[in-house]
Amino acid sequence: LRFFVDALLDTNAIDEVTPLVPRYREVARTDAGGVLSFEMLHSVYISARLHEALGRPQEAAQEIRALLDTMRQNMAEMQAFRSTCFDMLDEAGNDLKILHPTSGDRELIQSVAVMLASLR
Repeated sequence: LRFFVDALLDTNAIDEVTPLVPRYREVARTDAGGVLSFEMLHSVYISARLHEALGRPQEAAQEIRALLDTMRQNMAEMQAFRSTCFDMLDEAGNDLKILHPTSGDRELIQSVAVMLASLR
């Protein structure tokens, strides 16, 4: 489901992806069985991408903040997929307008930069 949702967002198929994002988050939580997984984190990132595509930058920023908070609280559990999380946040910096270096949310950009540094 992750790759399908990513592809729909990449092709700007917003109407098609909108009903899938909540389902993706639900499946990611259920499949993990209460244990933090990359899919759980990625589903939050996808939700941020969708909010931004729908013109809701505040909601997108809230999702990214929630993602960063979850990552900070679970650094030890993320060891197995640390590099994948780094790649996801790096991609977010390229994909999301709210993380654009000149026009994005400065505080959020700094928070992402700090997390990227800690994931290196």
